[in-house]
Amino acid sequence: MEGYLVLSLMAVVCAALLWRPLMNSGRPTATRAEYELEFYKDQLNEVERDRGRGIISIEEAEASRLEISRKIINCGDIRASQSIWPQKKQARFAVSVALFIPVAASLIYLVQGSPGLKGSSVKIAERGQTTLNEIAPQLRAEITELRDRLEKKPNVLATWVALGRTLFRSHEFAQAAQTYMQATTIFPENAELFARAGEALVYGSDGVVVPAAALAFKRSLSLLPNDARSRYYLALGDQQNGRLEGALRKWKELAADSPPDAPWQDTLRERIASLSEQIGKTSDRAPLISNRDQDARTDNDSVTPGPSREDIAAAQELSPEDRQEMIRSMVDRLATRLETNPGDLAGWRRLARARKVLGQKAEEKAALGKIAALEPKNEQAQLDYLTAVVELASPQLPSSAELGPTLVRILRRDDRNPTALWYSGLLAKSEGRNADAIKHWSNLLSVSDPNSPRYVELKDQISSLRK
Repeated sequence: MEGYLVLSLMAVVCAALLWRPLMNSGRPTATRAEYELEFYKDQLNEVERDRGRGIISIEEAEASRLEISRKIINCGDIRASQSIWPQKKQARFAVSVALFIPVAASLIYLVQGSPGLKGSSVKIAERGQTTLNEIAPQLRAEITELRDRLEKKPNVLATWVALGRTLFRSHEFAQAAQTYMQATTIFPENAELFARAGEALVYGSDGVVVPAAALAFKRSLSLLPNDARSRYYLALGDQQNGRLEGALRKWKELAADSPPDAPWQDTLRERIASLSEQIGKTSDRAPLISNRDQDARTDNDSVTPGPSREDIAAAQELSPEDRQEMIRSMVDRLATRLETNPGDLAGWRRLARARKVLGQKAEEKAALGKIAALEPKNEQAQLDYLTAVVELASPQLPSSAELGPTLVRILRRDDRNPTALWYSGLLAKSEGRNADAIKHWSNLLSVSDPNSPRYVELKDQISSLRK
């Protein structure tokens, strides 16, 4: 009841405030012509004063008086003003408006509003703000601890990264981006901080690459041109802004430049397939072949014959299921021929690519193993086999008998190869050889970026092994 009384009083006050100016609007007021006339009269007086002080000559004064007089004539001899409406009509309009607006507002509020709902000053104060109370207790405690550590030691990169990650996990994307950007003021040459800030902005914008995120990714690429995260999101921004051809090209380049076991390869394949279908490039939907696969193609590929012209013509007339079965049979025939000619390097390469297209990971690994055995000094062949071995065993670590010889061959050619050093450390750690794990990971540290969060994580791993 008190609410309605307050609303009624507000309506009365509103009506009174509207009534007074509307009723006064009918009183005579000076017109624009009268204001101009007074202005020109003042100008005439000013001309006379300037003439008397000798500022202007007689001829200049006469010319000014003639010009001002012409303007006065154009204004007309209007001495009085008139109301637009008669006084009675003005009064009726004032009453109607003064009563209608408060009544209409009250009716709308009664229908749409909630007069009986109590207000919450706390909710209003917190509107648009993020509080730690909305975060899970464990994460809240972690955030508080990390912030306290930054207060004492603000120059520790690992603490900044850990705080940003924790805020990101808490879905506090804006705060995560702010944290990473604040860290860039201390570490301005750290590309990953800019990339992480951009990613947080994208997540905070429901997946849209907003201009601020694009700027962060571009800054990251200016520091580290091959940063995969920045390249991916800038391509996504191109797609969202209608630059489909550019987005497709960038994603294909990123897929070709990335290791086959990179965690973002599956996402790239899906993006490329979907975008290719969208712009009509159905041929791009085939599984990707990296630059290393392209480089591996040699003139010896003709040693083992491919499908004949008749095979291709026959395949085009088959249903998709029969065509797939025909491809499998052709691949099996190639594998059978290679059993009788195991030294055909080009054939094994073709078989490995075919197994990859068909998604036959175990058979692909076997073919890559043959290639690695035929080319023991080819570092890339060893790395391709290593990748296949690790992928097939995931999430477990492959056995020492399978992984060890390959790692030895890679490190014999390049004792600072990051991939081989990482898996050598993992293998040694799994077997309890902590000293060897520390040795491999210490070598990996020597070829890693000291400003990279991965560098800090690796140091933590080594420290834990030394305890």
